[in-house]
Amino acid sequence: MKHLDFLHPAFRPLARSVLSHVTHFTELADCKWYIASSWRSPEKQMQLYRKGRKRVGIDWVRIPGSHVVTNATPNKTPHCVTIDGN
Repeated sequence: MKHLDFLHPAFRPLARSVLSHVTHFTELADCKWYIASSWRSPEKQMQLYRKGRKRVGIDWVRIPGSHVVTNATPNKTPHCVTIDGN
């Protein structure tokens, strides 16, 4: 939980509580878990969106046989939202 220090101070207590509960119940179930990603810059989200796609005109089109990482552009994902909603 060392990275919680990077969260907004108003959000830290809730995050600590949720993570504590998740840890407790996953230990009871003998499972392992991790957080793969939280906030991403719009640039990083777009970089992930482009994986497995190519630009055709103004659209991004899937490349047949390639792996698509996400279907969300920066304006369509909560990963890019900050506490003030931007």
